[in-house]
Amino acid sequence: MADNRGRIKTTLTAEKKTDTISLFFIENQEMFSVFYRNAFLPEDGYQILGIEPEFTPVIFDGVLPSLAPDVLVIGTRDLSQLLIERVTDLSVRFPAMGLAMLFDFYDTEGIKLLRKIVKNRSSGLAVYLKSSITRTEQIHSII
Repeated sequence: MADNRGRIKTTLTAEKKTDTISLFFIENQEMFSVFYRNAFLPEDGYQILGIEPEFTPVIFDGVLPSLAPDVLVIGTRDLSQLLIERVTDLSVRFPAMGLAMLFDFYDTEGIKLLRKIVKNRSSGLAVYLKSSITRTEQIHSII
């Protein structure tokens, strides 16, 4: 199916071919949460399953397994050891789920932690600085 710009809006999942990309967001900055709600519209082929401010055990153990989004988007200020551990475990538990990580900043320790995720991923992984995203089309291409 093509939209009015001629883009094809189809994604392959393990079970079937769909015209919608399901998304779940973990974002601790309200401004970005509002941006996501306005950038990922159903008419553009996106379904937002939820936006939560924190990556809690309830999200990790209950919500994500039950919703099974195509893509998990994590927006955070920086990389922490706990976040890396959770994302690494997600990679093992849900190998088909894509992951987009958006950071405010990073440091050398964060880059070392990020390498742990990359080693264990079998599906897509996108990593960007939030400040580098200036247009809606950019966030769409990340997903």
